[in-house]
Amino acid sequence: MELELSQVLDIDTAGIQLLGLLKREAMDRDISLEFKNHSTTVQDAFTLYHVTEQLEQTSTDP
Repeated sequence: MELELSQVLDIDTAGIQLLGLLKREAMDRDISLEFKNHSTTVQDAFTLYHVTEQLEQTSTDP
């Protein structure tokens, strides 16, 4: 599964937390989840909250 993030214009702490929860839930269910085409806003938020590595890892191997 892929989640397209290129059109995200604004994201806050709650949005980052929801992406993290979505990633964990996918891993728990052995579902491959990738966040694709991060907008600059998303890239900046991932960097600010130090979650780039955790949220950009592939959840499971296909």
